[in-house]
Amino acid sequence: MTINAAQGTGEIMLKISDPWELGEAVQWQAFPAMLLTRQGERVLFQIKQPFEFKGKKREFFVASPRHRGDSVNQLYQGRSLFCGMSEIARDLAMSDNPFDTSKWIGGVALIGELEPL
Repeated sequence: MTINAAQGTGEIMLKISDPWELGEAVQWQAFPAMLLTRQGERVLFQIKQPFEFKGKKREFFVASPRHRGDSVNQLYQGRSLFCGMSEIARDLAMSDNPFDTSKWIGGVALIGELEPL
């Protein structure tokens, strides 16, 4: 499956660079994931096989570009994107507004790369 820019969906690979503790815990492996939707400069994605970290399965994340001048459009152009990512709960991911992270508490925050497949 390729990335569908109109719908904001497609297959990606998550490559974690930080936090170091997580990278070490998962042996720096990359994780296949699915872009579920986008809103402006943020995307929602789901890890295909959620990883466990600190006793919890980690599955849904909202990501946005980490560097000025970068854009989520890069993913839809077949290019990688360096991002900051926040884990969100399943119920928020499945809600009408998964990008409302104003009440975000806890979860894992990541820095890493999303690579289109």
